Amino acid sequence: MSKKKWLSYGVPVALSAVILVVSGFSVSAGTSGYEAYKSALKNSEKISSVTTNFQLSITDNGSSVLDAKANVKLDEEGEGTNADFAIHSGTDSRQLQVYHQGDQVVIKNSAQDTYYTLDLDKKKESAERKEHGDWEVPEEIEQVIDALVGNLKQQISLEEGADGKKDVSLHMEGNQLPPIVNAVGSLLVKHGVKHKDSDVSDIPSSSFKEQLFGGEFDAALPQLTDDIRIEAVNLDATINGDNQLERQTLEIDIAGKDAAGAAHEITVAFTAQFSDFNNTIVDEIDLEGKKVEAIDTKAWKERKQH
Repeated sequence: MSKKKWLSYGVPVALSAVILVVSGFSVSAGTSGYEAYKSALKNSEKISSVTTNFQLSITDNGSSVLDAKANVKLDEEGEGTNADFAIHSGTDSRQLQVYHQGDQVVIKNSAQDTYYTLDLDKKKESAERKEHGDWEVPEEIEQVIDALVGNLKQQISLEEGADGKKDVSLHMEGNQLPPIVNAVGSLLVKHGVKHKDSDVSDIPSSSFKEQLFGGEFDAALPQLTDDIRIEAVNLDATINGDNQLERQTLEIDIAGKDAAGAAHEITVAFTAQFSDFNNTIVDEIDLEGKKVEAIDTKAWKERKQH
């Protein structure tokens, strides 16, 4: 699996952690849900193009604080990608279009009529690909993941339909959650708060947010600092008859208090729908006659390394 495909196809899967589920068919007495899910993920190496629809929502005490949607088309053979993003938080909304075509990335936000371009070093990229080959999950990492999953494998259900579809799921709450889940979850939440509060005024690429979003855009996410705990994790996936992951969902309930002592009940819900396997056609943008501005490559790299 190439790095680009992992970013477009595997990351949503990784976000949903281990394995997932569904319901409504006869329970399989054969392959475990964990192995079925892992097999579908490995099978993604054979996918040359795919269309993915993402949706992410975050609620705080029942009120929406962030809603984001994306449509991503990836054609690995043609080395093209395009994505449409829509982000809504409070009274602020942004739309963003991104195209990767040839040696260039093109970014267009809804707040401006400018198309920002970033030239890529294709020779360096090609050399790295030739040197390292296609990226795959090392066997050692797979073994570590298997060990970490441990007894959770027994909690992952698998149900099969007559059409060859498989539904995999892992639902846990309260005492069913392993201590490691709460430990890691708490650290991730606290790290996110520290990152949000970090000083980025010294970053040379001060126009980064303007080029990306058309101005400042910060979601009003609650910042938990104390008594952070993961209350429930629900993972679900659907695998089609061709052993391809068609749908992935993840929902996490988090509780905690902010610095002022106010209690928060936060729900993070993520969905990824995959379609048009090996038949996706990537859209391209014609920049002729449009207002175009080049992104400072040096500043962009410094921003990415910060």
